[in-house]
Amino acid sequence: MYKFGKVNWLFFGIVALILVSPDLFASSSSGLAWEGPLDKVVSSIKGPVAFGISIVAIIAVGVGLVFGGEIGTFMKTALYLVLVISLVVLSTNVLSGIFGTSGAMLLINR
Repeated sequence: MYKFGKVNWLFFGIVALILVSPDLFASSSSGLAWEGPLDKVVSSIKGPVAFGISIVAIIAVGVGLVFGGEIGTFMKTALYLVLVISLVVLSTNVLSGIFGTSGAMLLINR
């Protein structure tokens, strides 16, 4: 016969607690404190100003990498970081323009 160890009893207790009290983990609040500032950041990333800044940043980084000559490793890493951030902002604007959505979409069949 199999003997239950301490870890098995702990796992069994946690599973029993989750199954017995599903309302324990339910949330009833309307929103969290940081949702408002995050919504402002997301709306500023998706705007036309961010789209223009991202295109200018991509061009500036490209010129800096092509005509930069002997730039240091730190500067090259900073230029790559700016390039990646501007590509993320650009792709967010382009994809929201193509598909008409912003963020992740969950398709739920009812």
